[in-house]
Amino acid sequence: MAQQRGNDYGTASIEVLTVPNAAPEEWEEFKQKMADIWMGYEVDGAELNARPHWAKEWHGLKVGDKSMEQYMKEIAYKDEIVRGWTLDELRNRIYFLRATSVETSPLPGLINRITTHYNPSILPTWSLQQLLFRSTPSPAAADGNPKAIPPRYLQVVTLPDYPNDTLVAITPTAPNSSTDDDDDEDDETTKKPSATVISIPAGPSTDEFTQLLLTKFGPLWQRRRAVAVIEGSAMEVGGFRVRAGELRTDVGAAQMVRGVIAEVSHVGQSADAEEERDGEGMARAFWDGLGVEGAREFRGGEVGKSDDGFGNVRLWGQVLMLNDLYQRN
Repeated sequence: MAQQRGNDYGTASIEVLTVPNAAPEEWEEFKQKMADIWMGYEVDGAELNARPHWAKEWHGLKVGDKSMEQYMKEIAYKDEIVRGWTLDELRNRIYFLRATSVETSPLPGLINRITTHYNPSILPTWSLQQLLFRSTPSPAAADGNPKAIPPRYLQVVTLPDYPNDTLVAITPTAPNSSTDDDDDEDDETTKKPSATVISIPAGPSTDEFTQLLLTKFGPLWQRRRAVAVIEGSAMEVGGFRVRAGELRTDVGAAQMVRGVIAEVSHVGQSADAEEERDGEGMARAFWDGLGVEGAREFRGGEVGKSDDGFGNVRLWGQVLMLNDLYQRN
């Protein structure tokens, strides 16, 4: 999805700037006139596959009688865009880069790529925490199979998009499913039932709830692990927000960096709902443009659809539950 991919005649990248106090209507008119010229170049009678930079100002422009969003979908990236994602699925994608050793972290390299490729606006730091519980194994069934009833998982999560709340997500037992030495939480291709999510006020209420789980409800829920991102970096580039930080787990009294977790969100505004639905691949293309290799990708569409406003909570919960994120190569 990078702009230079598949260009037989090479790539020329041109950026046009203006002063901050330029009249908005004149700037919009000028952008459209420049787009008309650049998108009309031909070679041997065929128009070049000209494409705008994903992180620049292309919203609202037209190519002929098509909106830029339609042009990107139907012409510029018609082979790359093979299915339609909804806006909710596109707005948030999460990427994980594993740390190759205890001493090294991929975070400085990732931040350097972003600041080298773009001129980001720096946002306040962010953090997240997850405390994961697993239901106590059931007594052995009559046939002697101690795993006849799959476990449930309870997560107590704090996320930057919910600064005043703590989220509690419970994954229900899936009928006719089975577990195999905890592999059920590692297989990201298995369709799991959607978690039930509630919110409780952050602060004392959260502390009391966590203590209840650790003490009074100890026979029902076993603590598995705690993970956190502390003072992660956040930037905004064009219509995208990037949050990245070191994912740490508790190992005794210390914390170990397992890798870098990054969230890419498309926060730009489209002209109408139809153009929003046609905005396939924007967050993915932005990440691809950084040239970061070896990252695992997770998208909102993998956790099912929901209209309760907690879709992103379920996505984060799914990612943070995967055991293999916390294993060394």
